[in-house]
Amino acid sequence: MHFSAIVNLASGSVPPEGDRLLQEEVSRLGHSVEVHVVNGAELVDVWANVDAETSDGVIAWGGDGTLSFVLSRSCEDGLPVLPLPGGTMNMLPKYIHGEDTEWKTCLERVLENPEKTTIPGIRVGEEMCYVGVLVGRLTRLAHSREHLRSGEIGEAVQALVRNDVLNLKTRLEINAGLEDWDATAIGVFVPEKTGRPLEIVSIDPDSLGELIETSLDAMLHDWKTATGVERHSARHIHIGLIDDGASVHVAMDGEPTEIPAPFAIDLVEQAAQVWSAADK
Repeated sequence: MHFSAIVNLASGSVPPEGDRLLQEEVSRLGHSVEVHVVNGAELVDVWANVDAETSDGVIAWGGDGTLSFVLSRSCEDGLPVLPLPGGTMNMLPKYIHGEDTEWKTCLERVLENPEKTTIPGIRVGEEMCYVGVLVGRLTRLAHSREHLRSGEIGEAVQALVRNDVLNLKTRLEINAGLEDWDATAIGVFVPEKTGRPLEIVSIDPDSLGELIETSLDAMLHDWKTATGVERHSARHIHIGLIDDGASVHVAMDGEPTEIPAPFAIDLVEQAAQVWSAADK
């Protein structure tokens, strides 16, 4: 098979010579690839060079934000994507390939026994993501998490304060079917099994102390299992603020941005096609 590839050399765990390494490994496995290199925020420009007519798919090597971008564009051209882990979280590759996130292992398993698979996604307003979306100021925990992983506790605390993460004033109004509730922040995740609704975790602490406890737990472990979260499920969610029209902090597949409220979050059952390893 012939692939186009997008390699983001600015992503967390992609080596500086990643383009050459990928070219060599694909050739060794008996396939061909045209590699396009990204060094940061050039994805839109680089994507214009991908030849959808001659490619059997796109190999995307980068962080979850890079992979989410490639999936969104590829589905418009009907191209399946082979995502390789190149970030720090690697949520999407784990979802598709399992917990072993060594890029050569993922590539070899797929190219030795390739299978097209359709995966679900989440539509947030007009944008798509494929693992999960965090809504509220706690989305900025990512800045502190990276400091904690490096053992920089003082910098992690400073990032919490600088980004105004520990703020109980921001109130989200959520409607999910027959349920209505308020929260400080929520996380919405693609279901682990097909046919199931979105997984929703809601955080609404009563005090700053509870917010700090939840924040630290989420930084060190996982939003889904953090202390003090409530769990819900739905296929469609409507989110507003007490003051509609204000911007809301969101992180879609780990990429932070802001979008105006109110907005909707929907499960898309068949959002994109990927190359994965077929069961032997």
